[in-house]
Amino acid sequence: MTPSAAPGPEPAPAPEPAPPEPATGNRMAATRWSYDAVAAAYADAFSDELRRKPLDRALLTAFAEQVQQQAPARGLLADSHGR
Repeated sequence: MTPSAAPGPEPAPAPEPAPPEPATGNRMAATRWSYDAVAAAYADAFSDELRRKPLDRALLTAFAEQVQQQAPARGLLADSHGR
């Protein structure tokens, strides 16, 4: 049996890709990149936010039920037609 090597330092994470240059006019790509850059950390920080907020859960449930009653066949979440 050969002795196992002592674990070395973990490799550095891959560098983040550079954001698209706003000067190129591709604002959607730059915005998407910005959101993607923080999405995982945001999800980790807030994924269980409602667990300890029963009133907020109840309010969101009531809102979802009202929306479902108003547009059940179309599955709309919001009306953008200015009714």
